[in-house]
Amino acid sequence: MSNKKDHKEMVKMILEKYPVARDSDFRLYGFVCLLLCPDTLDMSFRYVLWNHAKLGMPSYESVTRARRKMQELYPHLRGKNYKARQERALDYHNEYSHGG
Repeated sequence: MSNKKDHKEMVKMILEKYPVARDSDFRLYGFVCLLLCPDTLDMSFRYVLWNHAKLGMPSYESVTRARRKMQELYPHLRGKNYKARQERALDYHNEYSHGG
């Protein structure tokens, strides 16, 4: 899975199969790592993060962006914290977009 569309489809599949990943980007990225490179179980967290491209994995940001998009498009993939996260984002926008 090397292109962005494939990463989105993989994220969608993970969100469908593992609901625990819907509210945790770290868990989601962990599932991505395991799917793309099962050997990451035997690697240090630092090694995986510093070498994600060499290991053939997307960036953490790409995965979280794909999660946001999938949850926007498919409401059944939203986690328990989705609504609260959206409200916090709106509050932040309202507070800081108008110069405070």
